[in-house]
Parts: sequence; C-alpha cells; structure tokens
Amino acid sequence: MRRSTRHLLAGLVMVGALLTTGETHVVACGCGRLLESCESAWSADAIFVGKVTELGQVAGMPDAPQRRVVFEVHEPFKGFEAPARTAEIFTGLGGIGGGDCQYPFLVGATYLVFAHRVNDRLTASICSNTAPIEKAAADLAYLRGPFRESPATGTIRGVATRTDPTIDGEPTPPAPVVGARIRLDGYAHITETSTGSDGSFEFQVPPGDYNLFAEPGPGLYSWPSWDDGYALSLTDVRACIVRHVTVRSDGRVTGRLVDANGRAVPLLTVELAKATDPDARRLETHTRAQTNERGYFEFMRVEPGRYLLGLLLERDGRPEADYAIWLQRRNSGTVVAVELEPEVRVDVDIVRLPARVATFPVSGVVVDTNGAPAPKALVWVGIEPRLTQRSMHVVTGDDGRFRFNVVADLKYRLYAEQPVTNGSRRQFRVATAEPFEAVGRPRAIRLVLSEVR
Repeated sequence: MRRSTRHLLAGLVMVGALLTTGETHVVACGCGRLLESCESAWSADAIFVGKVTELGQVAGMPDAPQRRVVFEVHEPFKGFEAPARTAEIFTGLGGIGGGDCQYPFLVGATYLVFAHRVNDRLTASICSNTAPIEKAAADLAYLRGPFRESPATGTIRGVATRTDPTIDGEPTPPAPVVGARIRLDGYAHITETSTGSDGSFEFQVPPGDYNLFAEPGPGLYSWPSWDDGYALSLTDVRACIVRHVTVRSDGRVTGRLVDANGRAVPLLTVELAKATDPDARRLETHTRAQTNERGYFEFMRVEPGRYLLGLLLERDGRPEADYAIWLQRRNSGTVVAVELEPEVRVDVDIVRLPARVATFPVSGVVVDTNGAPAPKALVWVGIEPRLTQRSMHVVTGDDGRFRFNVVADLKYRLYAEQPVTNGSRRQFRVATAEPFEAVGRPRAIRLVLSEVR
C-alpha cells in the first residue's frame, strides 16, 4: 500500500493492508492509543463536520472492497482550498471481523471526520479521531479554538511509566515514574525537567526539530534513553507532540567463564534462558552477552525472573536440534541458576564449561564490492541448517576485521550486514559465507557485502 509521505495513521498496526486499491486480502486491524486533539489535527489531511448523505460500495475491488461515503460539509477545518459543500470519503466494508478498520458511518448522521489521503483518496477508519458529532466535544473545542489561534509556543509532553514483570513472570500494572530526568535538545533550545508525582512532563517550545532524552535513575533504563534520544518534529505552535517514556528494570548478571582447566574463555557468546528446568523440552534464549578477553561477561537490561546460564539455549523440542550446553558452578559442578529481583545486580562469580566442550576461533574480514574494508559492519554466526542458534553481533574495526569464538565440532554459516543511511531510509549491505565446520585448522573468512538494498 502506498501512503502519503506527509503522514502515517497513528497507532495503526496492520497485518495485510488497509484500504488498498491492489488485490490484497485484509487480514487484521488493531489501533494504538487515540491521539489527543492537538496531535490528530496535524496528522490528518482533511478535517470537517459533515452529514452523511450517501453510502455505496466501490465496484471492481473484490479482494479489498471499500465503501464510498458522501458528506454534506457543514464546517470545514482543514484540507479544503475553497468553501466545500460536499466531501467524498472511503472506508472499509467491515469484512473479516472488522479487519479492514472500517468506520461504520450511517446515512443521516453527522460526524467530525479526520481523513487521511491514501492512494489519492481521502480515507477514514476507526483508528482515527473520527466520531459522531455528539461525542466529539474535546476535538471540536480544540479545532474551534487553539487550532485557529497563534500561541507563542507549542507543546511536547508525555508520561513516564514503569512496566516490569514479577520474578515469577506475572505482569504488573504500569506505575508512574517520579523524578525521572527528561531533556529536550533542539538546534537553539535545550531544556530539562523532571517527571511529577503522576510521571508526567511537559515542555513549551517553539516549532522545530528536537531530540527527547530520559534518565529514570539507578537500576532502571528507559526508552528513549539518555544516550539514544527520540527524534521529534513540532510543526506548528498550535500543535503538540505526546511522547511517552517507558521505564524498565536494568537487571545485571555478571561473572567470568573459564574452561575445565581454569583458563579464561574469551569472545564467546553466553546466554540466559528464562527457565528453571534444564531438561525442559522447549527453551528460548532471553538475552545474550559476550565474554571479553579475560572471560568476564555482563548481561544488561535483564527483566526480573528466574534464569539458567548456558550456551546455545534455543530448544524447539526436536532432539536433533538440541545443542544446549549448561555452564557449571566452579566448585559444585551444578547448573548455574539465577534469581533476579527488580533493579538487582547478581554476580555468579566464576563458572566453567563442561569438560567435553571445546571452543573454535572464527576470524576474517568484511569488504565492499571494491575490496575496501567495511568498518562498523555487524557479523554473527548461526548453526546450519536451520540457523536457530545465533551468536551475538560483533562489530568490525576500521580495517573491516572481526574475531570471536564458537563451540567446536558444529557446522556454522557467517553473516554480515552494514547499515547505510539513504535520506530518511535505512538500508543494508549484506553478505553470507559458505558453511564451515568448526574443526581442524582455523582459516580466515572473507565476506563481500552486496550492493545496497
């Protein structure tokens, strides 16, 4: 589906397509939060109050039928170059359980319509602020007031909330985060505030491009974080941006990995699985870390829970695809189990590989199509043939080189990708190597990145 580059239907999550003119089956529709008035007015292409005078199906679209809705326009707010008496809107027909996000317009009823342009047609859905006139008081108050005025500044606001499961994996209701530092950086305007007792924050700033940063405090992390800001663009003093901050527990698990002879095991991916039974038929890796040159590792941003520590912990119930290796306590030889409470750091001390497990060095270089080194490319390895087990990404140096270790005596395939920014689009150069056996004498592997795609 082709959309206007001027907007994105806020909060819309689709599997399939919405209101497309191609032959695509509509599968599902889900809406996020309803936008506030000062947001929805600036994301819509046309806004008006109108009475439905005609309903009809669009012919020739059996796979994605649409309903044509004709309105008698009573009060235009946006998207009309001259006084308009009528407007034509398209919406779905409500098939497949409402999966096309259709709005159930009725002939004779009056609505406040927020329409978006898709494939040169104005469309409306249940994911917009469109509503019967009697339920649109808040939006109408904004459109008839602040939308037509010129205040000195616009508004950027939000709420910081925390959502962590319990150690037993039970969900907890969102709770406000009080006192989190929030910073807003603009070209000529930098300001900082703290969240209030209800977790809320607000900035009054002139239009422009900004980055929002958040720091919730020790033992916590947030999105956006203090290091990775969220880009925002305030287009008008009458507009607003609502950007909420999500806060979670920054649990840590640290330790040192050695082999059966007590020697440090460097550059090897270790994993945490959210499980308590090493013999469970199914396992799923929760998070990964890589040992450093001296065998030390640290898992970060681990949510509360009970975990087991090991290697290659993806397990789907097929015996032939079970590669799980459990790391052992140095003295007792028991499997390393971790209970992680919120905001806690657990040090498992020294853990060791089982005596039967050996490691194998993997190294090489990533180059572009001209043979030049590819710096900052991401390299990882997967076990053949299904590639369900993957290592952590390692990043190539300025010379394009990489190195790490894997479990020996298995068959692997190497992958690499290098992100490329092309305007607002994020693209990648990718490379794949031939499978190799982690046995015998190691050899350097050369990965040649493809053209951008």
